[in-house]
Amino acid sequence: MKPLLRLGLPLLAVLSGFGRANPAWALNLVRSVGLTQARSGVPLTVWDGGGTNIDFTHTHEIIQKVWLDDASQLTLDVDGTLCSGGTCNGSATGAGIIHLRRLLGVHFPNLPSSPSTLLSVVTESPQGIHNLYQFQISYAHGTPQYTTLSMVRASDPSENVDLEAVNRGLQQAIACHLITANSPVIARMHDFISSVNGGASMEEAIAHAQVSLALVSRLAEMGRPALLPNLVSNPDSLTSIAPSP
Repeated sequence: MKPLLRLGLPLLAVLSGFGRANPAWALNLVRSVGLTQARSGVPLTVWDGGGTNIDFTHTHEIIQKVWLDDASQLTLDVDGTLCSGGTCNGSATGAGIIHLRRLLGVHFPNLPSSPSTLLSVVTESPQGIHNLYQFQISYAHGTPQYTTLSMVRASDPSENVDLEAVNRGLQQAIACHLITANSPVIARMHDFISSVNGGASMEEAIAHAQVSLALVSRLAEMGRPALLPNLVSNPDSLTSIAPSP
């Protein structure tokens, strides 16, 4: 029995370590980033000895194209196939996650290395809208502060715009000659309304239709019957914010 006890004590010590949480890794290693922020550019750090994920699964976007300007410091992989037009051939599955991992440094002739680089990602939403996201990548040592950037749709008061009011406002603006019958604004607004009804977020629909939030909000106000007399007497209130053809 004694030899068995001698072997068992080290094993018990090893097993007991699995029940102790590492304080550094017990932190929340997922960081949420809004889509609007990512379109303008968001900083992203990749730590030595670990990787960083960019997760689009919560927005249901399919990754179509990825550009990494300096490939001497990082490896890049995705969890599926980069599908053209959002459609994969055969049994291939579209990618929704990018994984970045540090390299010790690879020298490419005629390509200077940099302490940071730009990662550009083109995605397609379920509504067929293409988006470009930019990540300014830097490198760090030590314990990672996060391991995943999770892309989310940020809460926006504009999401509460009444589409029926927007449509009524558009028709009233046309009837009152605040928008001419041949104005490209009409087609853009119909595109906007159709995109939102199809499931696109407000910011996606605005970007896709190339209209402004100010115009959408103003037309929603015009959709309230009580405001029509004021609009007739002050037509410049709309034309001042209407986008140019």
